[in-house]
This record gives sequence, structure tokens and C-alpha cells, in this order.
Amino acid sequence: RGAVSEALGAAGNGTRVRAISMVGQGPTTVCATADATPVRPAITWLDTRAEAITAELETRLGVPSWFLGPRPQERWLAEHEPDAHARTAAF
Repeated sequence: RGAVSEALGAAGNGTRVRAISMVGQGPTTVCATADATPVRPAITWLDTRAEAITAELETRLGVPSWFLGPRPQERWLAEHEPDAHARTAAF
């Protein structure tokens, strides 16, 4: 809401909104506490740290990588950043 209000204010009086668009770039893993506070920087879909875990899950479960969601990154965090993983209530 704040961003839309700010944009409309900057556009000036009499401006009509004709469309609003949003876009995403594949899955991004965000680690958050129970009150939605970020635990660490997000892991974007371009990050390859969990590549080996992704390949293992694809083979073991017989599903494509996009079906796995944040699970490979979650497993990577458990192994390599256990403190951040422990503080995360939701991915």
C-alpha cells in the first residue's frame, strides 16, 4: 500500500491508475521468524549452492526441480547455516 500511495503522490493530482503489474523471478527462499522478521538475506532462484541437494531430491523423488519449492535451500541452510536455520519459523 505504501508504495502505491507514494507512486500516486509523486504522479500528481488527476492521475488515473490504468493498471498495476507485479512480476517474480522464480522461487526465492526467504527465512523469517514467527513475527515475519527476516533471518538472513534471501536465496534467489539463481543461487546454485543447493544444486547437489536439488539433483539428489529430483532423482530420489522423481520430480522436477521446480516441484521441490524451497526444500533444497532449506536443507542447505540446515547443513551450512544451522543458526539461521534454527531461528527460521517459516520459509
